[in-house]
Amino acid sequence: MSDHIPRLTEQEAVARFDAAEPATCEDLIGSWHGSEIDTGHRMSGVLAATYWQGKFFRTRDEVFPLIHDVPLFGEVRLNPGLLPVGLIAALPLRDHVLPVLVTMLAPLLHTRAPRARLRDVSFRGRTGAAMIYDGLPMIDHFVKYDQNQMLGWMEMRGEERPYFFLLTRDVNGS
Repeated sequence: MSDHIPRLTEQEAVARFDAAEPATCEDLIGSWHGSEIDTGHRMSGVLAATYWQGKFFRTRDEVFPLIHDVPLFGEVRLNPGLLPVGLIAALPLRDHVLPVLVTMLAPLLHTRAPRARLRDVSFRGRTGAAMIYDGLPMIDHFVKYDQNQMLGWMEMRGEERPYFFLLTRDVNGS
């Protein structure tokens, strides 16, 4: 779990996203460490509180979007379709409640099957790599932040504000 969550205003994050080169699906293949970017979004802090480590893109059609390092269990690939995102974001004291819930429920939330896929998608006037979740109304769009990092913009149906995160390539990853 990352101790430091980078902070940007939403406008700064949008400007950085729009100024960066769109990623290709091939750019994303591999293992990535994730960190949230705190823009004041209602989801800010949720991933960090659940021991989120990153994402694994095996192929365009085999993506594990939620890799967590859960105490007592180690690496757990969570099935995002089993997570009530709206409820999680609204939990009182979620920074204290979420770690306990994820630790207790990790064996039930684990998946061996990929739960997303990569596709080329037109977004904000450009075409680039996007991760489409299986069974969830969410899409992650990616641009190249630098040589080894991707800036992600998660769009969720019913959510007006973008949620931002950063992926750093795991040079030792799977």
